[in-house]
Amino acid sequence: MQQERIAPRYSVGVRIARIVLKTIAFILLFILLIFSLLFTPPVQRFLSSKVQNYLQTKLQTRVLIGRITFGLAGDVGLHNIYIEDKARDTLVSGGSIRARINFLKLLSNEVRIKDLELENVTLACPMAIRFSYPT
Repeated sequence: MQQERIAPRYSVGVRIARIVLKTIAFILLFILLIFSLLFTPPVQRFLSSKVQNYLQTKLQTRVLIGRITFGLAGDVGLHNIYIEDKARDTLVSGGSIRARINFLKLLSNEVRIKDLELENVTLACPMAIRFSYPT
């Protein structure tokens, strides 16, 4: 005597709950995968070339970035930097610049820098530059 195995039938509410939970788990795993990829050297090299090209077109000057690093707490580091002005004079060169930013604000196209640290950086600031800070 073989008994046929009958799959239990779940109610519609249980089915919907399972689908929603699986979708949320998939989205969280996808976000975790993206964040873990940010810590790999090939992705950091790719991002440094993208940032370098963006800054060159935005500033219309020569910009070189050796490497970009990311930390878990919103730490971003730019290493081996070279930026020149339109007269081909060096504005920033050498060392590394590290900043702590709020990643959630980036989703709303806003950059908030909490800390900024310069290490072994030569910064040439002409007197003609005016700084204005929002009040």
